[in-house]
Amino acid sequence: MDNKFVLVGEVVRPQGIKGKLKVRLLADIDLFSTEKGVYLEKGKGPAACYKVLSSQLHKGAVLLGLEGIDTMSMAEGLVGSRVYTEMSTLEKLPEGEYYWFQIIGLDVLTDDGRSLGKVTEILPTGSNDVYVVRDGSKEYLIPAIEQVIKDIDVSLGRIVITPMKGLLGEE
Repeated sequence: MDNKFVLVGEVVRPQGIKGKLKVRLLADIDLFSTEKGVYLEKGKGPAACYKVLSSQLHKGAVLLGLEGIDTMSMAEGLVGSRVYTEMSTLEKLPEGEYYWFQIIGLDVLTDDGRSLGKVTEILPTGSNDVYVVRDGSKEYLIPAIEQVIKDIDVSLGRIVITPMKGLLGEE
């Protein structure tokens, strides 16, 4: 997909016998508004646009009902598909708030300049998100709270943190 689209999820399995899809989120839940369409792309095949009929949060994923997908076998054929939405459908967020796709891939540095790696995924915990930061075999779980996150600069591609005691496993 080209840069006017943003990856928001991945179809992990059918849900029920009426063709609903269980989608693992890679972005914020409001992207699955029933007023917007989504694009599904599987492998190297062309993306297909679907109207969203229903969207429901369920155990950290979204149950998605799409127009034209109304049987379990149709839904099974979409397992593994990546789910996209158009960038133009995204709402402008208040200053200091970001979509997940803006955070994933950013370099993470401590406030003394030490590089920890890149954000590879985000874990929603209910109270706050947790950024999974990887550098080779090292992995850090960084809570997205203001005591730790000091600066996010998407244009520079970085996040600056002040680690709490024990956060980096060294103390």
